[in-house]
Amino acid sequence: FIKGLLDGFGRIIYKNQDYYIGFLKDGLPSGLGNYTYANGTTRNGEWLKGKWQMSLTQYNLQKIFEATPEYS
Repeated sequence: FIKGLLDGFGRIIYKNQDYYIGFLKDGLPSGLGNYTYANGTTRNGEWLKGKWQMSLTQYNLQKIFEATPEYS
C-alpha cells in the first residue's frame, strides 16, 4: 500500500470471482498482468488504469522494435 492505495505487484480477487495478478497503480491493473475471468478465460498483457491495452505478444514485439534502431 502506498498512501492507502494498492501500488506495486499484487493480486486482486473481485466479488464476481474474477481475479487479476500483476502490477497495480492506484488499486487498478496498470502495467503487465494477467486477468482471469470467473468463466476461466484469461487476458494477459499490458493494462492502463484498469483497461487492457495490448497482449503480451504485442507488448514484447513493441519493445523489440523500440530497442532495435533499424526498425525504429
